[in-house]
Amino acid sequence: MTNVFDMFPDEPFEYLEVNRGEVFGNRIATRKDMRGIVKIRKGMTRDIRNIETSGGSKESDRSTVHVRPTDFPSQNTESLIGNGIHYDGVDYEIVGATEGRDFNSGKIDHLTLTLREADYADES
Repeated sequence: MTNVFDMFPDEPFEYLEVNRGEVFGNRIATRKDMRGIVKIRKGMTRDIRNIETSGGSKESDRSTVHVRPTDFPSQNTESLIGNGIHYDGVDYEIVGATEGRDFNSGKIDHLTLTLREADYADES
């Protein structure tokens, strides 16, 4: 059975557990080294009204990371939303999570986490 991890190279990143709404902003509570298929997309997008948005804005980011479900054995996808990743010197908030299933077996073979740039206060 071929899955997304057989097709694309995985890369290291840090998974960030985030404490939200603290006095100094959203603060990184813990970091965990992980690997996944990271796709950072930035650039110009055009919406249905033909309005362009430049890269780097939260609206134009369509970045994702594919991770193995075994990396999060005791969590459901909703519990990942609001946490983040640190990749290539930039923090990203997880704003969506979906399960990728094998069509033949119905087994979950990856999770796709949708990302947007974030500005977290570091743990201290």
